[in-house]
Amino acid sequence: MERVKLGIPGLDELLGGGMLPDNVLLVQGAPGTGKTTLGLQFLHYGATELDQPALLVSFEQLAAQIYRDARHFGWSLRELEQAGKFGLASIMPIVLRERLLDSPEVFKEWRPDHGVTRLVIDSVNHLWQVCEDEREARNLLHELVTAVKSEGFIAMMLSELEGEQDGRFEEYLADSVVRLNYEQAPTGQRMRTIEVRKTRGQGHQPGRFAFSLSQRGLQVFARSRAPQRRGPIVKRDLERISTGIGGLDRMLGGGLFAGSSALLAGSVGTGKTLCAMHFLHAGLQRGESGLLVSVEESPERAIAFAQTVGMDLGHWIEAGQLQVVHQVPVAICVDELFWRVEQVVREHQPRRLVLDSISTLFDASGASLPTMVDYVRGLLDFLEHHGITSVLTWGIPEVTGDLRISDIGLSPAVDCIILLRFVETGSEIRRMLGLLKMRGSNHDKELREYAIGDQGIVVESKLVGLSGVLRGSASGTLKQTIEELVQPLTFIRGFTDALQDRDLDDLRRDELLQEMREQTVHVTKLVCEHFDYDYAQIKDVMEPE
Repeated sequence: MERVKLGIPGLDELLGGGMLPDNVLLVQGAPGTGKTTLGLQFLHYGATELDQPALLVSFEQLAAQIYRDARHFGWSLRELEQAGKFGLASIMPIVLRERLLDSPEVFKEWRPDHGVTRLVIDSVNHLWQVCEDEREARNLLHELVTAVKSEGFIAMMLSELEGEQDGRFEEYLADSVVRLNYEQAPTGQRMRTIEVRKTRGQGHQPGRFAFSLSQRGLQVFARSRAPQRRGPIVKRDLERISTGIGGLDRMLGGGLFAGSSALLAGSVGTGKTLCAMHFLHAGLQRGESGLLVSVEESPERAIAFAQTVGMDLGHWIEAGQLQVVHQVPVAICVDELFWRVEQVVREHQPRRLVLDSISTLFDASGASLPTMVDYVRGLLDFLEHHGITSVLTWGIPEVTGDLRISDIGLSPAVDCIILLRFVETGSEIRRMLGLLKMRGSNHDKELREYAIGDQGIVVESKLVGLSGVLRGSASGTLKQTIEELVQPLTFIRGFTDALQDRDLDDLRRDELLQEMREQTVHVTKLVCEHFDYDYAQIKDVMEPE
């Protein structure tokens, strides 16, 4: 059935596009939660955008105060009134009570005179006060709802509640119920939330969602519901995309899968943000648009740091190919942040996204770990649905010592986990990189050392001969990959001796030469890997057709 838009951004989405035209919507909330503002926004939208004349029935506020409050949001009700598109009826509750009891068509007078389509009654609490008992109040409210529905209004009733107080009889009479809250968050800050508690004849999105009151009225930060993941996805045939770090790509078997998600976990100073910047920059160079979501530090600092290693992200921002969403990590509103991300995704359609850092977001939100994990799962589903490859960073408190990545709670949600770690060996601090998970693909199980220099991150040799590396304090003797070079060089030396045999037949000589070529290629690849050099640049020389 066709829905009627309320004109409250985000609330219409929670209601699946709006409310049914013959339903009555009840808006509940404590004083100061924004009920009257929501009602005025509903009326103003109908009068200005849909040419639906509106009427406000007020039992409490003076007309001058209502007009003044509306002007704060840019709504000129007096101009609409002069144009015949808005009416304000200030009436005593006792008077409306008598008129309802005298005639069930009490609202009919506003239909022919003003052609009123939208109606707001503020608030039904006053009708309880003019009744002698609950039975009389119930009858009066029933007459009110019947009268409103009989005239075909698109109607909204406002009701004041204290805290989590249960609704009274009007909650049962209304077809849909929306509750506004202005409550203290775990961080100590106060937060506005909205919840659709009931709908009759239509579906709605359950749960509480943050909303803001700005100079444009209410904005509800409704989260999109992307199709849920249906289990592990086999991605062997999907496109691989570069992380921007050659050695890491090789460890991943060619790079990340397009549309997948990766978690970069590491302590302070391991290079998580820099690694994420490599990923963004590699995509920008390929013509792929990107989105940087920063809640750790200002985007300016991250961009300036990337500039020092040759990545000019500022250029791509000016070109409109890299978008930035920044949120100060103080009493952060996760609903608002994710809503902003979704708006950028729909408008600019980025192919790569970096969220730096997800651990700061968890800490600043004040929400429980399970709640935040659900938030992030929903975001990852949304990004995967839009074909966006995402990299999230997570700060590990421990610089060295035992750690459990599973404590994060995101391990099952992401497709890839990359661990950046400090390791103490031989009275020296080294940086180590390892892949803990790569869904749908084989990957390098080795732990590799990496360095941060003028060109950013360079993955170097394997950490061979050590144990206890993941605990941050390794034991044993570090063996370099030189051992891997010795064996093929020994083979080559043996081939040269064999080739000096004067009695060697041509067939055997050709076999030895072919084996020597293969070992030469093998050792060359090892050297390229060790020094993070792209073997493809010399492949034609080493392996001529």
